[in-house]
Amino acid sequence: MKDEPVVRPDPAEDKTMTLWRWSILILLAVPGASGALADEIRDKAYSRYRHGATAEASNDVVAAQTAYLEACGQGLAPACTMAGLIGIDLANSEKDYAKAARLFGKACLAGDDFACERVGYSLGRLSAESLVETSGIMKIALFEMGEECRKPGGETACFDASATMTIEDIGEDGLDAVHTYAQRACDRENGSGCLGLAAVGAAPTTGSVQERDARRCSIGRADGCRAVTNRLIGLASASDLAADLSALTSACSAGVAIACSDYALVLSQGPANLRNEALALTHMRSGCDGNVAKACFALGAMLKKGQSGAADESAALKLVELACELAYGKACGTLAQIARQRGDDDANVDRLMARACRLGAAASCA
Repeated sequence: MKDEPVVRPDPAEDKTMTLWRWSILILLAVPGASGALADEIRDKAYSRYRHGATAEASNDVVAAQTAYLEACGQGLAPACTMAGLIGIDLANSEKDYAKAARLFGKACLAGDDFACERVGYSLGRLSAESLVETSGIMKIALFEMGEECRKPGGETACFDASATMTIEDIGEDGLDAVHTYAQRACDRENGSGCLGLAAVGAAPTTGSVQERDARRCSIGRADGCRAVTNRLIGLASASDLAADLSALTSACSAGVAIACSDYALVLSQGPANLRNEALALTHMRSGCDGNVAKACFALGAMLKKGQSGAADESAALKLVELACELAYGKACGTLAQIARQRGDDDANVDRLMARACRLGAAASCA
């Protein structure tokens, strides 16, 4: 029951900065907080999320969406996923799909792969005409990101689209990505909106790929943490090890939950000299405490097999239930199988299967 890791412009460029600020779509994140304040925000967000789930189960969609949006705004990524799903259900305009894409983007950056897929789906419901207009380089790029996100192997585009929509200032990395995607779109079709592309110019690239991934991981971008983790597990070279390990552990220490769960993967699946089952369990728990559903699921697997201690199937099951509650489809599918095996009534099995399917677990779809 565990997932394998998957793999500013120059200030003088006033025109570019104006275009950036005008075009970017912003989803406000929780203000920086730590200690007791952070715990209070987290508890309030989770309480609102549970309220949303209760309302949704009672078919009070309006109340559910209100609660999910509040919890999402307080930084709870699974709430963003659930709000996005309801947004799609209720959508009757391209504007509605754009809002859903922003919600999914927030969850995608936090490590929800299903939300990344939904970013592509939501952007795919927007027309090129609605996104592309004269000098709208950002819109051209965003449309191209959505197109590529829906193709096999398009995870990078999903993350780039998510960052473009949800982060107010994604720096040079972001502008470089915007230019790259806009250029691809314009190479295919030289529309009127492409006229300003050459004048904008590409943002200067700063540092190495390794440094870029470390920056992204430090601000909670799951793709940055994932890239670092994949290198650590693959152990390309000893020189890469220290910098990547520092990037991942620093992000985890700073409260980036996806970095903690990824570090746990390194500790459990990485090179022999880094493996530490007890420490892996501790960091996976930190990821789960940060509401990374996959981390809760993986932690359940660790406890079930008795990693670094006696097996605890009861605690493992509770963690799988928590992962399902936190919008992880695979966990809901697993619960459905368990429910069927222990002879639960069909209604409960069907409910779990339906939730798993809604959350992207294709094997659970009828």
